[in-house]
Amino acid sequence: MKKILILIYSLPFVVSAQSGNMGSSNCPSGQLCNPLNGINDLPTLISTILNKIVEPLAAVAVVVMIIYSGFKFLTAQGNATEIAKARTSLLWVLIGAGILLGAAAIAAAVQGTFSQLFKP
Repeated sequence: MKKILILIYSLPFVVSAQSGNMGSSNCPSGQLCNPLNGINDLPTLISTILNKIVEPLAAVAVVVMIIYSGFKFLTAQGNATEIAKARTSLLWVLIGAGILLGAAAIAAAVQGTFSQLFKP
């Protein structure tokens, strides 16, 4: 079971590693170049971390937990206490998914506000 979860959680990294441009192709050899490819300020770095790392991992975790809650529903076999536990588990997963979506919306709003306030 642990090997399957490790595989599921590592999938976003494998996919992004295959599709992304990890090195700068226009960097001359022997020189130290920016490995972040155009990320030069803190708000862009935070936004990139949220969009490329946190959100994919959270999406995978939400899907896995919804599947796990469904599995708990199936294995309850009519037991009222087990069904209540499964229902509570599903409720908290959906609340967590809502918080993640809300955090992404709030981060976008704050970033837009700061970019308008501090325009050069």
